[in-house]
Amino acid sequence: MTRWLAILFLLGPAVFGLCACSRTIVDRPVSSAPVVEEGVSHSLARWRAVHVSRVEYDLSFSIPVRMDEPIPATQIVRFVLEAEVDDLQLDFREQASKLESLTINGEKAPILHESEHLLLPASFLRRGENTVEIAYRAGESSLNRNPDFLYTLLVPDRARTLFPVFDQPDLKARYRLKLDIPEHWTALSNAPLGKRTGYEGRTLLQFEQTEPLPSYLFSFVAGDFQTVTRQVGTHEMTLLHRETDAAKIARNLDAIFDLHGQALEWMEEYAATPYPFAKHAFVAIPAFPYGGMEHPGAILYRTDSLFLDENPPQPELLDRANLIAHETAHMWFGNLVTMRWFDDVWTKEDRQSKFPRDRPRSRFSASLLSCGLCGRPFRGGQCHSPALAQPRRGGLSLRGDHL
Repeated sequence: MTRWLAILFLLGPAVFGLCACSRTIVDRPVSSAPVVEEGVSHSLARWRAVHVSRVEYDLSFSIPVRMDEPIPATQIVRFVLEAEVDDLQLDFREQASKLESLTINGEKAPILHESEHLLLPASFLRRGENTVEIAYRAGESSLNRNPDFLYTLLVPDRARTLFPVFDQPDLKARYRLKLDIPEHWTALSNAPLGKRTGYEGRTLLQFEQTEPLPSYLFSFVAGDFQTVTRQVGTHEMTLLHRETDAAKIARNLDAIFDLHGQALEWMEEYAATPYPFAKHAFVAIPAFPYGGMEHPGAILYRTDSLFLDENPPQPELLDRANLIAHETAHMWFGNLVTMRWFDDVWTKEDRQSKFPRDRPRSRFSASLLSCGLCGRPFRGGQCHSPALAQPRRGGLSLRGDHL
């Protein structure tokens, strides 16, 4: 998923010149709270990274049958403040009228929405553990609603268009999600489904808590989908899709699951680290704007990237294999190990793209594949710089959970 990154790279040295200072400043206490202004500034992100920790979100969305009706939502945000602070900013790039109620540490608080932020008054906050409860109508600019399905796409900084959030990659959080959906729909999110309850033509789905995730990787999909679940090696995998051509489904299903299995096996060996998330699942979305997006437990693909026409040419087969390998590599590089800020975006897009594109037991001849490390054809299935292409026996080198 690279299209949105182009803007960052076009900024050139002005952006990447921030790399060195971001790594030193982010670990240093910031004395005063940043001013309230539109967007999520680097200074605001640095300040919150120092003062806010152990973030958890309990999110609940009720999806109506009609796509022109609003989506009622509630959430509980838990976090720890390392010191007494001024008013704390939660990011919410929506109209203030969508915010309905706010409770902080058991006390009803005024709703103060300013310059795309919900302000949590300092008088209601305390050093240590805090709990914030919010009722609102969900924002929809990143909630792609269609008559029979919807999906979130929150990359790079659009989680704040859906719900109030600390929308920065280094404030990883754990998410619990409840979805209330029409009874004939199904849904999928980052974490496994914990409980399903049916009532009055509706279904309430309660998902388990996720591993720590940056806000741009939180995701859910709901709608009228077909579900296919298979065991591939040691991993159970689930696919949701809306493809109606039975012959196309039959031609492609084996390859879709097999390629994911090969990519997982290769990455587990390369990183010397097991698959780091509780489940592996993916969704084929009609007219999805990218080839794929690497949400852990809920990878999104464009339908025609996975379901190929009859007798596809070799380049299309290779493109599908490379796409699946690319998104699978993100489970380690980008998802498990995450950039602190967007000037380090190369750490997730560049590193995982450098892996050799053939996988063990691939059905494709290595002579047809080029290497992401040196850009030249593979020689006997090996990179021309073989030292760079060998699996790392010591596992990933992590500094906390950031590169």
